[in-house]
Amino acid sequence: MKPGTVAELVDDARKGSAEARDELVRRHYREIAAIAAAMVNDATEAEDLAQEAFIRAFRNLDLLVDPGRFGAWLRRIVIGVSIDWLRAFRPSLYHGWSDADDVGLSSHEPSPLELVLRAEIVERVRAALDALPPRYRVPIRLYHLDGLSHAKIAATLDLPVGTVRSLVARARRKLIPLLAGFAPDVAPQINELFEEQAVTPAATTRFLHVANGSSTTMTIEAAGIPGACSIWADPLHEGPVPGGLSDAELLDVRERYLGPPPAPAPGMRHWRPPIERHEFYEELILWFEHDVFDQLNLIHLLTWIRDHLPATKPVSLICIGEFPGRPDFKGLGELTTDELASLLETRQPLTDRQYELARRAWQAFREPTPEALDDLRQGDTSPLPFLAAAITRFLQEYPWTSDGLSRTERRLLELADGDGIALWKAFPRMYDGTVLHTTDSSLNSLATSLSSTSPALLTHDLSGTPDHYDIRGTVTLTDAGRSVLAGTQDRIAICGIDRWLGGVHLQAGGRMWRWDNTRHRIISSR
Repeated sequence: MKPGTVAELVDDARKGSAEARDELVRRHYREIAAIAAAMVNDATEAEDLAQEAFIRAFRNLDLLVDPGRFGAWLRRIVIGVSIDWLRAFRPSLYHGWSDADDVGLSSHEPSPLELVLRAEIVERVRAALDALPPRYRVPIRLYHLDGLSHAKIAATLDLPVGTVRSLVARARRKLIPLLAGFAPDVAPQINELFEEQAVTPAATTRFLHVANGSSTTMTIEAAGIPGACSIWADPLHEGPVPGGLSDAELLDVRERYLGPPPAPAPGMRHWRPPIERHEFYEELILWFEHDVFDQLNLIHLLTWIRDHLPATKPVSLICIGEFPGRPDFKGLGELTTDELASLLETRQPLTDRQYELARRAWQAFREPTPEALDDLRQGDTSPLPFLAAAITRFLQEYPWTSDGLSRTERRLLELADGDGIALWKAFPRMYDGTVLHTTDSSLNSLATSLSSTSPALLTHDLSGTPDHYDIRGTVTLTDAGRSVLAGTQDRIAICGIDRWLGGVHLQAGGRMWRWDNTRHRIISSR
């Protein structure tokens, strides 16, 4: 076929051109196979992994936003494929990819390894390299044996250049004791050459990372991304979030509703001080994603930041709804350390338009009626591109006009139909392709609530669940639950309701708001 740019080839491949796919393979195969070989240390397996990476890429081409970035996207995919292979077939090597060694910025001086890789010790050095954990073996091989620059390796692995420099430097330091065994005759010289320079405070940037939960912050720390970590993770889609209150008063309301956090997790009052002490960090980086849980926390946090930090303090946002090679992406917590680290350089400074939209959305979310929130999602929400879909999914938690059930309630009743289901088995199936974040505690609460209505819509049997499961019991549909699920009875009419959704308090006898799935908006039922 006629040669074209990578972007043109991707566009043709999306339209079904086999020739375009073949040309993309021809252009990228050698590099992709080399990355796989460096990661799994097996040239034969690397060929299969490279092919699998191309298959995944072509299957998910529609997820690639910028066709010109196909190469970088493909490199991320082959890293994910290789890590999956290591996890399944070489768990000891896979562990090396997730170790929690610090990764800080290091000296960018030319590598001393170049001074000792002479013909007489090449094989012994190669053997020492093979003994390194994959996390370090890959970048040092690409740098010293394949001759790639730090910048090229950073582009290949989608990591910050500073992280690559650090990994290469740490790999050199780890080689010292290994080379003492593989090449004892040259170990003294190597020890001297590999002496690592200390990192000066001026060489580091002080970050404060605020993320959507401890799973993400632990991965940030394990990835060696420099800086301190904190969280901001209030399940705002559950319970009262009334307007007209100060921040301190709202904290009181949320704490009364949620109760004390499980030990040793810090409570919500501990989330604010690290951010307020802005003199101790140079840049605040927010790590969030596309779901309801995160988007509600994001509009709250941005509103709070604008009120409590100087306007000159740099604040950046990482917010994603997809990740290359993960077609079923659900959130940051499922990414590996290297995948998460690759996002650091994608952060963008927050703008006045984002702060203003967050403020309006936060105010609308806390209104005593839902009209303002429903109107906002139908306007221009482009500064926060995931917000409209998240608000829509939140509004679907109102009782539906068809049966009085929320979308989440209906999903659990559907799973409990027939012979019933253990909650720990239901938990992963509660995700129905939407952006609602369901936690184990919220699922427990939902099962308790639906089994406590009068009449009960579920039975919740707590016997027989192993003690190590956090989500306990088996739920089974009752006759009343079956009739509501079938739409022959209305959940509100037979069971009543007392539920907060943001600033709206739904109570039997009061004004009732419902989600009309035909008109795709909130309506008042009277």
